[in-house]
Amino acid sequence: MVNCNGDYINPTNKPCTDVVKTINDLISQVNKEGILDQYVSLLHPNQGEMLHPNTID
Repeated sequence: MVNCNGDYINPTNKPCTDVVKTINDLISQVNKEGILDQYVSLLHPNQGEMLHPNTID
Protein backbone atom coordinates (compact mmCIF):
# COMPACT_ATOMS: atom_id res chain seq x y z
CA MET A 1 0.00 0.00 0.00
CA VAL A 2 3.10 2.18 -0.12
CA ASN A 3 2.14 3.18 -3.66
CA CYS A 4 -1.06 4.80 -2.42
CA ASN A 5 0.65 7.45 -0.29
CA GLY A 6 -2.26 7.32 2.15
CA ASP A 7 -4.93 8.06 -0.49
CA TYR A 8 -7.09 4.95 -0.80
CA ILE A 9 -10.25 6.74 -1.96
CA ASN A 10 -8.92 8.31 -5.16
CA PRO A 11 -5.78 6.40 -6.14
CA THR A 12 -3.69 8.23 -8.71
CA ASN A 13 -1.38 5.47 -9.94
CA LYS A 14 -1.86 1.99 -11.37
CA PRO A 15 -0.12 -0.02 -8.61
CA CYS A 16 -2.32 1.63 -5.99
CA THR A 17 -5.44 1.27 -8.13
CA ASP A 18 -4.74 -2.45 -8.58
CA VAL A 19 -4.28 -3.02 -4.84
CA VAL A 20 -7.41 -1.06 -3.91
CA LYS A 21 -9.44 -2.99 -6.51
CA THR A 22 -8.19 -6.32 -5.15
CA ILE A 23 -9.05 -5.33 -1.59
CA ASN A 24 -12.52 -4.14 -2.62
CA ASP A 25 -13.10 -7.38 -4.56
CA LEU A 26 -12.14 -9.44 -1.51
CA ILE A 27 -14.28 -7.35 0.84
CA SER A 28 -17.27 -7.79 -1.46
CA GLN A 29 -17.01 -11.56 -0.93
CA VAL A 30 -17.30 -11.31 2.86
CA ASN A 31 -20.66 -12.41 4.27
CA LYS A 32 -21.47 -9.18 6.09
CA GLU A 33 -24.53 -10.66 7.82
CA GLY A 34 -22.53 -13.45 9.43
CA ILE A 35 -19.26 -11.67 10.12
CA LEU A 36 -19.95 -11.42 13.85
CA ASP A 37 -21.11 -15.03 14.25
CA GLN A 38 -19.16 -16.77 17.00
CA TYR A 39 -18.89 -20.11 15.19
CA VAL A 40 -18.35 -20.95 11.57
CA SER A 41 -20.71 -23.57 10.18
CA LEU A 42 -18.46 -25.79 8.12
CA LEU A 43 -18.87 -29.47 7.55
CA HIS A 44 -15.90 -31.80 7.64
CA PRO A 45 -15.62 -33.07 4.05
CA ASN A 46 -15.14 -36.72 5.08
CA GLN A 47 -17.38 -37.15 8.09
CA GLY A 48 -20.09 -34.51 7.76
CA GLU A 49 -19.48 -33.28 11.29
CA MET A 50 -19.37 -29.68 12.40
CA LEU A 51 -15.94 -28.14 12.83
CA HIS A 52 -15.08 -25.68 15.56
CA PRO A 53 -13.43 -22.58 14.00
CA ASN A 54 -10.24 -23.18 15.99
CA THR A 55 -9.74 -26.53 14.23
CA ILE A 56 -9.62 -25.00 10.76
CA ASP A 57 -6.04 -24.53 9.62
